[in-house]
Amino acid sequence: MHLRKKDWLRPALTSLLVCIIVISPWLVRNRIVFGHWVFLRSNFGAEFALGNYPASFGRGWGGKHPSGNLKEYADYKQKGEVAYVQSKQKLGMQFVRESPGEFITLSARRVLYFWDGSAMGYRVPLPWYWVPSSFAVISFLLLPALLVAHRKKLPAWQMFFGALLLYPLPYYLTYSQVRYRHVLEPIILLLIAYPGVEVFSKLQSVVRPVDALATLSTPTKIQPS
Repeated sequence: MHLRKKDWLRPALTSLLVCIIVISPWLVRNRIVFGHWVFLRSNFGAEFALGNYPASFGRGWGGKHPSGNLKEYADYKQKGEVAYVQSKQKLGMQFVRESPGEFITLSARRVLYFWDGSAMGYRVPLPWYWVPSSFAVISFLLLPALLVAHRKKLPAWQMFFGALLLYPLPYYLTYSQVRYRHVLEPIILLLIAYPGVEVFSKLQSVVRPVDALATLSTPTKIQPS
């Protein structure tokens, strides 16, 4: 067990170090521009408020965003990005304190929106080849795929499961759009393909002995000399 820990610990620490080195210029840039330490992005508070307010439908309303509302844009310019985001986060947290039941209901809806394809048809008309229900089908197939990956001890299956579990959390709290799931789609498809390959291999192992038996049982014709 100790040796196995060494096998994964060194690459993990190396990956973490490389990640810190790569993102550090952006962190320094944010410190210089904003005057505060900002980890990669600074807009969570504003996004949180867009999805959480009285009578919200949990999908984020663009009419409250500075890019689509002149009053909000003026407020954004006057306060600056950091102060504007902090003020919006206070409004969002006030809503949570005053209406915790509504916030929990909205968050539960957003979980469903992320996985069932509802977000695909939000705001814009879809072309005929984009079928929201296909998201729900893929999400459903993911459940047995994870079970097979666990039982077959697929290498690093815990990392796949961790990504599926942790990545959507910010969107459960704010709001979800179809493009937010694109990051997970390759992982989802690979996990679904894995049991498909396993089933195909099993079928091959069954078919080959049957073919071989059929070949042996077929009488061989003796050619006249």
